[in-house]
Amino acid sequence: MFQIVNFKTSLQKPSIAFSLLSLVAVGCGGSGESKSRVALEGEIKLNGKSLPTGLVSFLPTDDKGQTAIAQIENGKYNIDRSNGPAIGTYKVLINSRQPTGRKVRDIDNPAIFISEEREVVPAQYNNSSTLTIEIKADGKQDFELKSSVKQVAVNKRGR
Repeated sequence: MFQIVNFKTSLQKPSIAFSLLSLVAVGCGGSGESKSRVALEGEIKLNGKSLPTGLVSFLPTDDKGQTAIAQIENGKYNIDRSNGPAIGTYKVLINSRQPTGRKVRDIDNPAIFISEEREVVPAQYNNSSTLTIEIKADGKQDFELKSSVKQVAVNKRGR
């Protein structure tokens, strides 16, 4: 099945690790009343094609929700109830960095070449997300994302 991101394991991409840590710092429950968590699963497509890999994050829009993050594998994600979001309204961030097929010099060590990657999901669904959903109970939440702009390539370190 699918795994929930474990912050104790090392992530392959430092920029994603930094983003996740930022989300946890901002989105972890606060002084508000606690709500019950729910299980959530779904499929994520960009321009009709399943995202091969990535992360989906659910950030509560109030201080009563529970932040939840899951890996996307073969276009699907699955969050069990113990790690899921609580009932409520959430801002959704979706990230998927994919290789371009090119090699570029590593910024930290220009003597070596690394695989160039780019964020394939438009900013309106991640860094500047306008995507929100209302979670009412355990269930399925699919996302059909659209992009008309070719994304800018960045190297493996996200710089």
